[in-house]
Amino acid sequence: MIAQFQPSLSEPPTAERRRVDANAPEALTAADRQRLLIERHALLRRNAALSIAVGVVLALAAIVVGWSTIARPVLLAWSAGVLALAAARAFTLHAAAKATSDGIVRFGQFHTAAMALNGVAWAALAVIFAAHGQAGHIFLPIAIAGLTSGALAASVASWRPVVAFNGPALAGLALTYAFSGASPHGWLYAGLVLLYGGVTAWLAYGAQTTTERLIRMRLRQQNLVKALDRRSEMTRESESRFRAIVESSREVTMIFSLEGRVLYASPAVETLLASTPQDVIGKSTKRLIHPDDFGVFKAAGERALADLGAVIPINHLCLKRGDGAYAPLTGRLTNMLYVPGVEGFVFTAAPVEERVTAYAHAAE
Repeated sequence: MIAQFQPSLSEPPTAERRRVDANAPEALTAADRQRLLIERHALLRRNAALSIAVGVVLALAAIVVGWSTIARPVLLAWSAGVLALAAARAFTLHAAAKATSDGIVRFGQFHTAAMALNGVAWAALAVIFAAHGQAGHIFLPIAIAGLTSGALAASVASWRPVVAFNGPALAGLALTYAFSGASPHGWLYAGLVLLYGGVTAWLAYGAQTTTERLIRMRLRQQNLVKALDRRSEMTRESESRFRAIVESSREVTMIFSLEGRVLYASPAVETLLASTPQDVIGKSTKRLIHPDDFGVFKAAGERALADLGAVIPINHLCLKRGDGAYAPLTGRLTNMLYVPGVEGFVFTAAPVEERVTAYAHAAE
């Protein structure tokens, strides 16, 4: 019971309360924003392998598709550049597997730049196809759509890599459709390609916003758990301090229920009442209080019940000792019925000084 009684009577220092409250913020701190950035780039690192793999597969498919229609030196030079870029991205991804926070952020920046270069390379392939009369080949829109979808799936934590790739790649495809003359509807196709680019950019931004919101929620929950841990630690320290004070005090501390039964008794009852706390707990006020003083205690209880938190002095109250005699005490009664962990009347008392008491009950 003392563990429950303590937090209600001993508040932590004001400065400590402000410090704990400040650690459960509505908004993220600067450190949290840095952690948010790192976690977003960590997601980019985790998913980068997907866009690399898709790029390699489609580059090899481009070699197969264009082998018989495109000048082979041009095709091989293009494919060598794209595959070399994929190899560099794969090497950087492997090196970043155990990177520190700064290394993770640097990888995210490199990843965005590499996606932009890859977009330029695929825009160049559209020009190459157009120069060889293959602007209307079905492979081009399928390949670039696959790459843009892969970029979107792999970059849910940031819209920048998606736009870095889709911008040049889709712009190159749109210009090819518009000016190659391969189709009478070239400008319409170009408009549809640009519309597709706008939709993917919007989806990428929405995915980033959702990812950020989830990370923010997790960071706030972590902050709340830390704040609760600190508050629990402070409570345990305060509980130990209060326990030591109460248990070493010569004053008797009791908690009575609304029905008048003892819920808690401090160790001082052994000295003042010649009883153990276990013997006192559960007893009713009628069994503990001298009949002549019961009305005084009842009146104090009624006053305390009407005024939550008020300290009601009781100048003289005799409690029954374990040996059958009565101990004259003076103390105070406080209504803490509505205080969580206490939920009772707290009575604290000490022996009446000899110079102020010559009073003896007739029953004695």
